[in-house]
Amino acid sequence: MSEHKIHFVYFKNFLKQAGYTVEFVHEVTEEMCICYWVFMRNKIKWADHKRIGSKLKKQQAGLSPATIILRTRTLKAQFNYYKKKGYIEENPWQEFNLENEEATPRYWNEQELTRLFESVDRSTFEGERNFALFTFLLDTGARISEALQLNEWDMDLESGEVYFSAQITKNKCPRTSPLAKDTISLLKSLFKKNASYRTSGSHAAFITASGTRLKYSGARYCLVSKEKKAKIKRPHLHQFRHSFAVHYTLSGGDESSLRDIGGWKTEKAIKRYRKIRTNELKVQHQKFSPVNKLFI
Repeated sequence: MSEHKIHFVYFKNFLKQAGYTVEFVHEVTEEMCICYWVFMRNKIKWADHKRIGSKLKKQQAGLSPATIILRTRTLKAQFNYYKKKGYIEENPWQEFNLENEEATPRYWNEQELTRLFESVDRSTFEGERNFALFTFLLDTGARISEALQLNEWDMDLESGEVYFSAQITKNKCPRTSPLAKDTISLLKSLFKKNASYRTSGSHAAFITASGTRLKYSGARYCLVSKEKKAKIKRPHLHQFRHSFAVHYTLSGGDESSLRDIGGWKTEKAIKRYRKIRTNELKVQHQKFSPVNKLFI
């Protein structure tokens, strides 16, 4: 739900900046949607971000295909809801058919993951929190929107499990995911330090130094700020989820358990990772096939 709100705000901001006067959803036209689509394909990345935009040295035009598809899908879903409720007669996003535009998931290889985690300064509370959060996301494949809504009591660190309630999952299906030993150790250490920072009545698992629940924008900044030091291009929080799925399958994990742990609802949602696994296996085969030694 948080992503839907964020993407709708982006769309509203664009309409305002483009000079459109829109007060109600039924005033949104297909022309406005097309203009927004073009805008996303040409927008200077992070240019309108308060903290990052002013520090940009290299301008990069156009959002990634995956980001464009995600924003379009969430807006299309929202306007379908408005149509169902009778607020609009037709969905202006209806003609944006993305069925055949499945973007290849962007994930980090082992070297990139190593550089990313090594770039985190763990000597501060924020650094230790970021390290624990990044580890948790990579270990569970959780969506960032799910992770940031978790409370400490949702994690049973003795049995090594985390419970995602239906109220916070994207598909409204609850699930329980296992935690690795290193993740459990990091979370135990973090929760002890949380006690010194949290505000009264707050039980969020991931908090700021002021004691409030960490928000999406804050978590995103913590990752993006590591781009140069970690030498990773255009990092996005959802890449932890993609990286989990890819490395899980490459290590021999089956797709059924992958769906259960990460909360993918359909086979279609994980078929993209199958393609990546096939490509990676081809690369490994070219390197290590015994036939290579026969014809040297």
